[in-house]
Amino acid sequence: METGDLDAFLHNSHLYHTLIVDEKKLNEKEIIKLAEVLKSNSTLTTLNLANNGIGAEGAKRMAEVLESNSTLTTLNLANNGIGAEGAKRMAEVLESNSTLTTL
Repeated sequence: METGDLDAFLHNSHLYHTLIVDEKKLNEKEIIKLAEVLKSNSTLTTLNLANNGIGAEGAKRMAEVLESNSTLTTLNLANNGIGAEGAKRMAEVLESNSTLTTL
């Protein structure tokens, strides 16, 4: 199942395979909550966070997710201003993550 509703996903994450929350301007609290849910989620395969301005801190949170999540295969972080610091953290995690195929 697919959704663009972050609240619906956060409350029933096990029901969804795709979450598209591009251009929602997610705040830090929402990114933190999303990351916490994703760390233990075993159904989501596609996450589109494009155009949210999550910055380096948001990218670091998503990197933490990739350390423990083994089902996410596609992650879109386009146009989020993650900078060199966020990109470096993502690169470090990708060295050991064998599940993600599209970034």
